[in-house]
Amino acid sequence: FCIREDLNKTAPRVMAVLNPLKLIITNYPEDKVEWLDAENNQEDESAGFRKVPFSRELYIEKEDFKEEASSKFFRLKLEGEVRLKNAYIIKAESVVKDADGNIVEVHCTYSEDTSKKVKGTLHWVSIKHAVKAEVREYDRLFTDEAPDSHQDKDFMDFINPNSLKIIKAYVEPSLKDAEIGDRFQFQRLGYFNVDNDSSSDKLVFNKTVGLRDTWAKVKPKQNTNQNQQKQPQQNNRSAIDQIKSYGKKYDRLPEDKQAKAKADIQELAKNVNYDELEPLFNTSVKKSGTRIITMITLGVLLNNGLEKNDAINEFIAKALDDKNALLVTEAKQL
Repeated sequence: FCIREDLNKTAPRVMAVLNPLKLIITNYPEDKVEWLDAENNQEDESAGFRKVPFSRELYIEKEDFKEEASSKFFRLKLEGEVRLKNAYIIKAESVVKDADGNIVEVHCTYSEDTSKKVKGTLHWVSIKHAVKAEVREYDRLFTDEAPDSHQDKDFMDFINPNSLKIIKAYVEPSLKDAEIGDRFQFQRLGYFNVDNDSSSDKLVFNKTVGLRDTWAKVKPKQNTNQNQQKQPQQNNRSAIDQIKSYGKKYDRLPEDKQAKAKADIQELAKNVNYDELEPLFNTSVKKSGTRIITMITLGVLLNNGLEKNDAINEFIAKALDDKNALLVTEAKQL
């Protein structure tokens, strides 16, 4: 958590695509290139801005598009609209598939009116300007927490075959001059540093930490005490569901219990993603407790590198005008 918090304040934001899907903006001129302003770090006003190229053909993350999706999917889907980070709003019109039925291209249209409010914001890179890079993601070395404790097995039997994942990625051109040891936030993906193996001919990045804590979910140990057997069942609930349970009573708790509840919510929020939280922005005005715990959770996500979008800004703005003092206090901190 401390590493993530420090990097959030110091690491420049950049765009990188690790699992590319081609996106073509059909109503954007083929030979046109725009160099758009992108903020380096909203947590540091002195960090300034950089220029990123925008063109007709882009890469987005493959998981950021679905041909069909529920109303809770706030990324790109057919007939759906999203904002491209630092750029325009696009609408998915059609797809191109290969012989096996896999989507290989998404065809979109764009609008120059960027004032429209949409829920999703995607990162991207311009294909003709993108720089190839190798990204190394590390996971647990062993699949067992005590690999040498099994008398009948060798500890090597528990080596995690996926402890190192090497990814062929595409990054924005501002990174072509990145130096060994430089640290960046790949927007919406996590924090990465330039590896010692990196060179001017081949960029290599190591993932330092994600935007949220994916290591916190540890399998609970078997508890032989019958009086405590209900606790593991409670822990099996998702983090967002546990947070919601505080909503009905939060603003009615005594000050000391409220402080304890807030600390619990902030810890649980490390394992919540934005898609889980965003539906709570539409909570009824009468349910002030739920809106407060939503604001607390949102604060953790923003501190961990989540970028503000239209839905977030609108939620915060409404909270600032609310009559509930606790809600206003939490909103002012964001």
